[in-house]
Amino acid sequence: MAVKKKWFAIEHIASISKQAELGTPAIDLCSQHRIFEQSVYRWKKRYGGMLPTEARALTHLRDDNATLKRLVAASSLERVMLQGVLPTKFCDPSDAVRPSGMLRRATRSASAATAVF
Repeated sequence: MAVKKKWFAIEHIASISKQAELGTPAIDLCSQHRIFEQSVYRWKKRYGGMLPTEARALTHLRDDNATLKRLVAASSLERVMLQGVLPTKFCDPSDAVRPSGMLRRATRSASAATAVF
């Protein structure tokens, strides 16, 4: 049977971590708030020394960062897929053959062919 997760508000977590920093034993905090001792230490490490507004801003920034990472991953995947679909070599406009150049090349190859015989 799975254990039900108990969600705490950021303000509540920040106040618990503040109490832990002020010297309240972790065991007392666990019994007061019905949480595991590991949660107290994790919250103290993550939100220690922060005001509740700062903790909420940190959570908001982490969410935004995760969204941006997903967007970058999606655009990188699109880029890789498009590279596989599109031809790898494009014609450079300066490499385009002009009609006068075609005539010169044809005469050179014809004169070279007659010189060999």
